[in-house]
Amino acid sequence: MGIGKVMQQAATRIGNQRERISEGVKNGDLTPREQKRLDKKLDKLTAQLAKDAFDGKGLTEREQAKFDRKADKLSGKIYKNKHDGQNAQTPKGDRRADRLEQRIAKGVETGALNEREAARLGAKHDAFEAALADAKSDGKVTKSERKELRAQANDLSFRVLLQKND
Repeated sequence: MGIGKVMQQAATRIGNQRERISEGVKNGDLTPREQKRLDKKLDKLTAQLAKDAFDGKGLTEREQAKFDRKADKLSGKIYKNKHDGQNAQTPKGDRRADRLEQRIAKGVETGALNEREAARLGAKHDAFEAALADAKSDGKVTKSERKELRAQANDLSFRVLLQKND
């Protein structure tokens, strides 16, 4: 294989991995911490590739094999991080929404909430989940959005407490 073709394949592979990381961030499969870690590893791999190719002769077979091993390992890490079940944007918000829904259901089950109270709380819960989805929709949940979501969840939690104990 020609020198240019080897370098082109390596550059394409790096570009594909950068794209996979970006997609993971956009759809929420990667947390910011995971993204930072993966980007750092990819930058290190890119720097090593540039250093190995700098001598003007391109990559030796040994350097190419080393690059391929490291790129394969990084690819596996990207896959693992994207599929580890962590939600990048609002893991606490998602868990909190689930817990609030469970509290409302348990209140109905035990009789602490009547149908009307449960319907009102359910509507508030739906509004909270809609706000959560809206905050996630652009791929980045800002600090102010998190603050607003936290306030909305606190309000709903307090209302559930009041209604269950009235």
